[in-house]
Amino acid sequence: MDNPAPSRDYHNYILLAAGLLFALFVLWDRTGPEDASQAAPLSSYVGTASQRVEAPAPSQAASAPVSTPEFIRKVALSDMFEIQSSRLARGKTDPGALDYADQMILAHQKTSAELKGLIEGGKVRGEIPQALDDAHKQKLARLTSLDGQAFRDAYITMQREAHQDAVSLFSAYARNGDNADLKNWATTTLGELNHHLEMARSLK
Repeated sequence: MDNPAPSRDYHNYILLAAGLLFALFVLWDRTGPEDASQAAPLSSYVGTASQRVEAPAPSQAASAPVSTPEFIRKVALSDMFEIQSSRLARGKTDPGALDYADQMILAHQKTSAELKGLIEGGKVRGEIPQALDDAHKQKLARLTSLDGQAFRDAYITMQREAHQDAVSLFSAYARNGDNADLKNWATTTLGELNHHLEMARSLK
């Protein structure tokens, strides 16, 4: 008796099995036999379009060169904002409730005086702004309009952002600054700024 002809389902099964074997062979060929067991699952290669979003490129802000005039301007504005916003914090909170603000006033008065001394001593050429720019004025105005826990939350958020920016700024100049004395000052001040950032992150 003649054997019955294979059914269409049987042919489909054979084709599907062959396709899977080919895909596994390609995956094995990409990873190599020595690490094929650690290869990503096949599903990771065939995710949905929303799952296959490319990762953003690393930021270059922290390593970009900063000119001496721009560094001086940003440091002075940061110091002024730290002092003024922290004085505001002392007036809007109970005594002892935010000792961090007292420390920021003293610390940024110190860096302001050091920067001014470098310029007046002739070691650095630059101009220190005498007033806040519009961006910092808007932040200070927002803090002025708040009270209680809303003020505290906004102040803490701004402190974290400001010190993260300061650490990035000082790090960039310490690496690529074009004035040796100012570069050295940025390097020695960076440790204190990192400490301030950690303090700000610990606030609740």
